[in-house]
Amino acid sequence: MPLTHRIGLAALALAMLACSDSPSSPTPATIPDAATLLAEMSSSSIGAAESFAGSSNLNFVMTATSDPRTCAYDEATGFFVCPTVTTGSLTVSRMYRFIDAAGHSQSKPDAQTSAFEMKSSVTGTVTETTTDPRASTSKYTINSTSDQILSALRAQNHTLNGVTTTAIQGTLQAGATTLALDEHITETTSDLVLPNANKGQKWPLSGTITIEEKTNDFDSSLPEATYRTTITFSGTSKVTLTFSGPLGSSSCTVDLAAPPGTGFGGCTP
Repeated sequence: MPLTHRIGLAALALAMLACSDSPSSPTPATIPDAATLLAEMSSSSIGAAESFAGSSNLNFVMTATSDPRTCAYDEATGFFVCPTVTTGSLTVSRMYRFIDAAGHSQSKPDAQTSAFEMKSSVTGTVTETTTDPRASTSKYTINSTSDQILSALRAQNHTLNGVTTTAIQGTLQAGATTLALDEHITETTSDLVLPNANKGQKWPLSGTITIEEKTNDFDSSLPEATYRTTITFSGTSKVTLTFSGPLGSSSCTVDLAAPPGTGFGGCTP
């Protein structure tokens, strides 16, 4: 089973960032702003699904850390470059840009702004101690980069596409036993149509998030194992999870609105 399922990296990321439901989306009559778009990209409805699937949730850290008004426009790159932020032992860097209908960067948004791109990175070393199922200490480095594009900004519903890659490497010390950690995660968001709060929508209308994890499963002598989870959205709190790994594949339906700890209770292949 991948590292993020075992040592609770999702809990670490969520502790660094409290996500909230996305605010009202811009309408064709408004000019979008970075803070609103970033909040929409880090919607709690997406985070709930990623947590079920075992994602690290680093996307939330990268999209919502710091105030976008502190970012300065760089004419050479067409991006607003933001100050580097330290969150615990992690360093977060990011930059974003507004894109017009012709695909050109804009120094400020206007009525022709049609897309918004965010590039981010997270690096650092994490030390974590757990007691369940037994006392153990893990120390690992994180190197993560992300490129996310929110498009169709002039439409009532916006569409999110992007890729986040994360490398997690280090050790897990359990008593006198030292285990090697080596995991590489690729999270791909494909045509995810986000909800419009003005229309009373809460959940993505369609699209997928695929999380692929390649790991040594704590044993460097074994072949690298690949685990893949695809989350498919359909406009309600119920999403389809499709799993595949060395032992086969399965799928089930999960209700993200179910009380904590019960979401998988009705999850049957």
